[in-house]
Amino acid sequence: MRGADSTPTIRSMRELWETTRLRAEASRPAASSVVPKSGEPARWLDVLQDILSVGYGKKREPRFAYGTWSQSTRRTCPSAGALYPVDIIVAIAAHHPDGGNYLYSLDDGLVPYDSQPFEVLDFARLGLEGSPPQAIEAVIVLLARPWISMAKYGLRGYIYCHLDAGHAASNLGMYARALGADTRTHLRFSRTAVTDGLNLAGSCREPLIVLSLLREGQLGDSPRTDGASNATGKIHSVRFAAQLEPPSVEEQANWSRFNEITSYDIGSPAVIAEQTAISSAVDERLSSAPIFLPEPTRFPNTVSEVRAAIMRRRSAKGFEDASFGVGHLSSLLANLTTDLPSDCRIETVGLRLTLLARAIQGLEAGAYACDLRRRALLRHGATTQQHDFHAACMGQSLARTAAALVLFHVPISSLFAKCGTVALAESHFQAAQLAQQMYVTAARIGLGITCIGGFDEVRLAALANLPAREEIIYVVALGVANDRVAKEDRLEIAFSHGFDRHSESRPA
Repeated sequence: MRGADSTPTIRSMRELWETTRLRAEASRPAASSVVPKSGEPARWLDVLQDILSVGYGKKREPRFAYGTWSQSTRRTCPSAGALYPVDIIVAIAAHHPDGGNYLYSLDDGLVPYDSQPFEVLDFARLGLEGSPPQAIEAVIVLLARPWISMAKYGLRGYIYCHLDAGHAASNLGMYARALGADTRTHLRFSRTAVTDGLNLAGSCREPLIVLSLLREGQLGDSPRTDGASNATGKIHSVRFAAQLEPPSVEEQANWSRFNEITSYDIGSPAVIAEQTAISSAVDERLSSAPIFLPEPTRFPNTVSEVRAAIMRRRSAKGFEDASFGVGHLSSLLANLTTDLPSDCRIETVGLRLTLLARAIQGLEAGAYACDLRRRALLRHGATTQQHDFHAACMGQSLARTAAALVLFHVPISSLFAKCGTVALAESHFQAAQLAQQMYVTAARIGLGITCIGGFDEVRLAALANLPAREEIIYVVALGVANDRVAKEDRLEIAFSHGFDRHSESRPA
């Protein structure tokens, strides 16, 4: 484990980014509680319990390990290293019968939290764009606890917190909207107001994302499902309100070394002004004619459909050495939604997607820019060989037989100069949001998928023929899933530490 004492003090976002560059050479849910009686509106406490248990809860399913299958408990949302460095607090408006603040526990559900209920004025202090304080029924606050991830991944663990929170927020928002809730995602809000209102001072937690639920939403019935193993329905009345787990001495020391670059001091940042949108982000050097993908399968976003897809979501532990059809790729890209209500839009970040195809039926191996608006690909790059994926993903075995990689990249260095900390938060949130949508679509079409945070950005950029200004921030591996293999990085020092996985030495 990489302890706090070995972590240098980080004083700028650029310094964090340079220090954590990824270069190998250098470096089924519980029964729903939202089943209102005929003619009665759903209780917001029940709504939120259901949203959290589905979006960030746990499920029971088979797992292959040590040569045999057994029942295991899995989470409904992915996380780097399965560390889940995100705490969730819910604030229900004080005027409700169940008004007050609740800490979400994986095992116990929503537990009353030791802080004062939010009045309209308190919601106003949060500064949530597009969410009138008087219309807010509740907010879901996602708090990063960086030490949980940084103890294993070093400084890069802080970046993983942003990705993990983005996955969780996307899953929660996706299901909340299926329920009919008017839900908005916020990255630009007063961290100070959240900290004061929820008694977070000294907790070593950073408020990263807020989801607001407005009363305009028409909540529909949420059907019950079988195989319940979660905490849904447990709304605890306790004599003493719950508190966050206090930080250890090591956690406090770690927090002090990087807290100068957290989002606490960003205030109300100016909108990131990148002119290119994800749907039209095609490099000017590309001269090939667009390859239009076949008609995709589109899926209804009913409660039962979305719930079932979230419950089926899996991170493939490995891939068969096999191909999948170009129709699957078309469905995967066509079901990416870039217009979810948020104060952080992909168009303002300049996020782009590039496909590295190795074994996709009907598509020649190579690198392609993804044009989501036209559902088209533009070729740029030489043929991609099988071994290139393996080396470019720092020797991770699952990459060796992946049929394709999707690279998320952004001109992040220029964004740091313009916007500072907010550039890291917003670019990684958008990457995680799209990756989570890919997870859910992959579950619907039966495609294997795994997100990769540990990769060699130099090799990947070369394979994709990316210009120097574009920096890769996330990778998604696709293929035919093979879950009868062990995921080796659970047994090794984390690949994403940025040093040779076979070396016992660690970077300073």
